[in-house]
Amino acid sequence: MPQTGVSTSYDPVAGLHAGPSAGGPFVWHDLMSAQPARSVAFYRALFGWRAETRKLGPGTLPTYTSLHADAHSYGGVMPLDPRSGVRAHWVSYVCVDDVDAACLRAAAAGGRTCIPPTAIPHVGRFALLEDPSGAPFSLISLPIVPHIADPYAPPAPGTAWWHELAAPDPAAAAAFYRAVLGWRVRETTHPDGARSWLFLRGDVPMGRMRRLTPAAGGRPHWLVYVAVEDVDAVVARALTLGATPSFPCADVPGFGRVGGLVDPAGAAIAVGRPTLA
Repeated sequence: MPQTGVSTSYDPVAGLHAGPSAGGPFVWHDLMSAQPARSVAFYRALFGWRAETRKLGPGTLPTYTSLHADAHSYGGVMPLDPRSGVRAHWVSYVCVDDVDAACLRAAAAGGRTCIPPTAIPHVGRFALLEDPSGAPFSLISLPIVPHIADPYAPPAPGTAWWHELAAPDPAAAAAFYRAVLGWRVRETTHPDGARSWLFLRGDVPMGRMRRLTPAAGGRPHWLVYVAVEDVDAVVARALTLGATPSFPCADVPGFGRVGGLVDPAGAAIAVGRPTLA
């Protein structure tokens, strides 16, 4: 979960100054679910998201359901073959100017391309990757580069507010995302001695990284936080809808109140309300 504290510089690789083509922001989120109808019903009930379902193409191609928080697009739900043995999970998309070039950088830095650069008609070009630890994420290029929102402005309820990477080797992950996306990295030491690492595009936070320990279990992943007005009430409602808690609701000094859950299909997600200065 996000934490804040006293910041110190962290330089796992030489030169952490992001160039003009640095990756970011996160612009989309896909839920891969073996129970897509159940997943859509859960998130509509939990966040009030509006759902629009369409066919991806003719014949037996699967359907895709896009999710929207009022006028804000959040992401969508894709069917996951239950025979794959892969647990339901969210995949967050980072906007880049050149997906093909970024995939080449990822391969050189030890990542793996799961879906090669592919055109999405009337949308852009995307690819699905795993970082060297196995955490999945997507890259996408869009005709118009999205505006990076003010990180100190209150996010609209139901929209993505924060992204956090759980990585077993933070130094290796920092080097990878620096090489692929040009993100700077700043280490934070907390009052209890714990550490986390902030990903920055210039001076704008893109997300945070925490160390994934063997005791914590689970695979490396990016966790997305959805903005809500009342964290405790939303988590309580999620439990009545079939979710299970992943970490308890808590106040993070200087950050906000957060809570984590696993949805009925098995995908981890978190909610939060930021503390505004």
